[in-house]
Amino acid sequence: MERLPLKLDEQQRLREFRVCFQKGGDDSLTIPIRDLTNKDLLKNYMDRVQQKLNAPSLMVAASMFSKRYSYLIVVPALYSFSALNKRINISIDHVSLDPSGSKDYWLPELYLMDQTVVSPSTIKEREELREQVIREIFANHLNVIWNELSKIGKIPKQILWENTAIYLFWLYESLLEKELPEVTRNKIKDDFHYLLYNAEGSLFGKYQRNPMTKFFHDKIMMDGSVVRLRRTCCFSYEAETKKMCKTCPKNSC
Repeated sequence: MERLPLKLDEQQRLREFRVCFQKGGDDSLTIPIRDLTNKDLLKNYMDRVQQKLNAPSLMVAASMFSKRYSYLIVVPALYSFSALNKRINISIDHVSLDPSGSKDYWLPELYLMDQTVVSPSTIKEREELREQVIREIFANHLNVIWNELSKIGKIPKQILWENTAIYLFWLYESLLEKELPEVTRNKIKDDFHYLLYNAEGSLFGKYQRNPMTKFFHDKIMMDGSVVRLRRTCCFSYEAETKKMCKTCPKNSC
C-alpha cells in the first residue's frame, strides 16, 4: 500500500461533504473528537448542543447531533474509499469538529489533522483496507461515541444507528445513480453489498452483524416521491424546524 497526500481536486470533493483542511476559528462547539469519548466532557458538550439546537431534552439533542456527526464521518470516509480508492484518516485522535459554515443551521465541519491517504495496489490489499476502513469508522469510532451518547442522552442506540444508516444508504445509492466508469461502479456496488451483508459484526462493535442492515428495506411511493420509511423516529420535529421528516414512521400511523 502507498501513502500519499490528498490531491487538490480530491480535497475539493471532500469539501462538498463538509470536510475542511485548515483549522477554523474556535467557538463553543469546536472540540477534538477524542474529548467526546469522555463521558463528562461529552455531557458538557451535549448541554451546549442542546442549547444551540433549541432542543427540549438531551435525548432530542443527542439524536440531532448523531445525524450531523454520522454524516461527517460516514460519508467522506466511505466516499474516499469506494469512489476514490483511498483511505482518509478519520480515527478519533486525528479529527476535530470545527465551526459551522452555515448561517441558518448548525452544520459543523470535520477537520482532518492527517491529510495523507492510503491507496491499495492490489485486490487483496483493497480487501484488507476495506475491513480496516469499516472498523475504523464504526467499531473504533462511531460505536464508541454512540455507547456514551446513548447513556447521556437516554436514547436507544437503535435510533443512533438508524440516524447513521440513512447516510450510508444515501451515499451509495446516490453514487450508483451517477454515470461512472464500470470499474468504479463495480467497486461501489461490491463495497455496499459487503457493508450490508458480508462484513463481520465485530467491524461495527460488539454485534453479530451490521446493526444498520435491518434498516435497509424497499422504498415506497409517498406524496409523489419514492422514499424509504424509517423504523425509528429521530425527534428532530421537536427542535429547529418543528417539522416531521417525510420518512418518519409516525407519518404512517
